Amino acid sequence: MGHKPINMKPLAMVGLLAASFATIAADGDNIGTVTFKTAPEAKVTEVQGLNFGDQMAVAAGATCIITATDGLKVDSSGFQLEKDATKLLQGGKQCGAATDTPIPGDYVSTKSKIGIFEITGVNGQQVDLALSADTTDPYLQFTPQGEYWSGGLTTKTEAEPAKVIVGASTVTLGAYRSLVATQPHPQAIGTVVVFGTLVSRQALETSKEYTMNYTLDVTYL
Repeated sequence: MGHKPINMKPLAMVGLLAASFATIAADGDNIGTVTFKTAPEAKVTEVQGLNFGDQMAVAAGATCIITATDGLKVDSSGFQLEKDATKLLQGGKQCGAATDTPIPGDYVSTKSKIGIFEITGVNGQQVDLALSADTTDPYLQFTPQGEYWSGGLTTKTEAEPAKVIVGASTVTLGAYRSLVATQPHPQAIGTVVVFGTLVSRQALETSKEYTMNYTLDVTYL
């Protein structure tokens, strides 16, 4: 049997409309509409670019390692990076340190910086994170590493930010702290810190700036 139209009635005719609809429903198919909109895509912003500094060795096979775990601190308002850059970066002689075990001051003059990305989205949403690097670069080989924090560097969140190694599992954005405790904030935030190991494939030129690409893949679930 074909679909039968429902005739729209003025407000004064509500009783007649109900009776008419009941009659139609009894002997025919009626079409209703379901409407919804999916959650918006997560927004990813690069807050700080990853930089291995300006004192990497030029010999083929030179290896520069940067880590960031010692420079992160967590409190009730979120996590922050220590202001002292020497606590953020670790490595060896081939990327500017005076010794294989860096001492305070080693990285002050190298201009090294960890990479920082901020992810914003909807409260309760989850994301998959993956780091990869260009494997075709003729000069450099980069092995990226990363940490994810379910919070922001300056944004207050409902719960203390939790750390996850990037690529290890699906992560959840940290909910913004609402002004009203019983009303959850609709937005959420996460931060990815990127570091890793850089190796020269061949001898490099002195005083030359080199660049290469890596990818932070964010899949919004």
